[in-house]
Amino acid sequence: MTEDKLLDKYEELNMVMVSIIVPVYNVESFLPMCIQSILEQTIIDFELILVDDGSPDRCPLICEQYAKRDSRIKVIHKKNGGLSDARNVGLKASRGRYIGFIDSDDFIRKDMYEVLLRELEKENADFIKSDFIDYFDGDKVEIEEKQFSVNTFTPLEALADFFETDYSNNKPMKSTVCDALYKREVFFDGERLAVQFPIGKINEDTYVFPELIFRAKKILHISEAFYYYRKRENSIVHSSINLREISSCDLWDHIGSVISAYTNEYSALCIRNSLIRKLNILKRIYFSDYRKDYFNVIRTNLLTNEGKYKKYVTNNSLLWTLKLIRCYPLYLIIKKLIGERIY
Repeated sequence: MTEDKLLDKYEELNMVMVSIIVPVYNVESFLPMCIQSILEQTIIDFELILVDDGSPDRCPLICEQYAKRDSRIKVIHKKNGGLSDARNVGLKASRGRYIGFIDSDDFIRKDMYEVLLRELEKENADFIKSDFIDYFDGDKVEIEEKQFSVNTFTPLEALADFFETDYSNNKPMKSTVCDALYKREVFFDGERLAVQFPIGKINEDTYVFPELIFRAKKILHISEAFYYYRKRENSIVHSSINLREISSCDLWDHIGSVISAYTNEYSALCIRNSLIRKLNILKRIYFSDYRKDYFNVIRTNLLTNEGKYKKYVTNNSLLWTLKLIRCYPLYLIIKKLIGERIY
């Protein structure tokens, strides 16, 4: 479809420029700050989709109060299904030519979408990533204006950066979705939602990010921070181990499967990362809230895939650990004696 025909279709469907999707759950203390930061954006043509994910606090009421004040706000109330489910519901309800995500305990700089949209349209790119700032309650919000740079990535260049072991807030291709703006076509094939966030998993962003990369032709990164990521002890990413983490042990298996259609360069690295992730989960189960059923699920998964790990993983520390987990107490004794020679 040509760009002119696409614009005609957008007008026919009464679309807005940007859909901003905010899943809402149990954040009544932070939600007003989040919503206000969006309503103060320097662009006007957007819709704010607040997806109340069955929140048990005052969040549903707060959402409705804001919706009465601003016609750009759409509120969806649904049964609790988790962050991924709420985002998927928001995507299906969206009318934006471009799509952004904000978590409901975070907030953004008022010019975020103006700048990201301007750069996307100027370069005719498919999505743009930016930097973010860790925010702790009580921090003073200081906006430091600086000269930013915009760098262009092909999908394979973006994937290479994604695999770089740099976890700073300034890494260009972080697997976070909230510091970005996407063309609608990155998520949709026509009217069909082609990329959905995985239900019942943690690290939802990382699951979908490689797929988003390969649905794009041109990707940008801007070296400027617009997004304030609130650090909370009881937030999703800081909670104790649970069934969602157990079911997410397949993260790197999934990523390896997605990118294998485009390149085999990172196959061994995905398998190595898969082994490390599962060994770390096993250790967390053993030393925190020990659940024999959880422990056996992960150990069985590791031993079932032992042949694959032996074929692709060259690190002897990891391979010896894989052998020893059949008797975990013995592994711990040996680990104490020989230290880093096993993982």
